[in-house]
Amino acid sequence: MKVRILTALGMAVVGIPILIFSEYLIFPITIALLAVAALFEMFRAIGIERNYFLSAPAYVLSMTLPILAYYYAEKY
Repeated sequence: MKVRILTALGMAVVGIPILIFSEYLIFPITIALLAVAALFEMFRAIGIERNYFLSAPAYVLSMTLPILAYYYAEKY
C-alpha cells in the first residue's frame, strides 16, 4: 500500500505542473504516461499485469488516445 501511495504522489507531482502548461504537446504525452502508470497499478492490484491479452490493448489505447484527442482537437 505504501508503494501505491508513493506512486500516486509522484504522479501528482509530475501531473500538476503539466496541467499548468496544458497548451503544448507535452500535456497529452504526460497524460498518456500517467494513464499507463495508473493502469499498471490497477492491473497489479487486481493481479492481471501478466495477462498480456487484456493488458497490452489497454496500455496501447491509454498511450494513443490522449495524443490523438490532442491532434483532432487542434483540427476542429
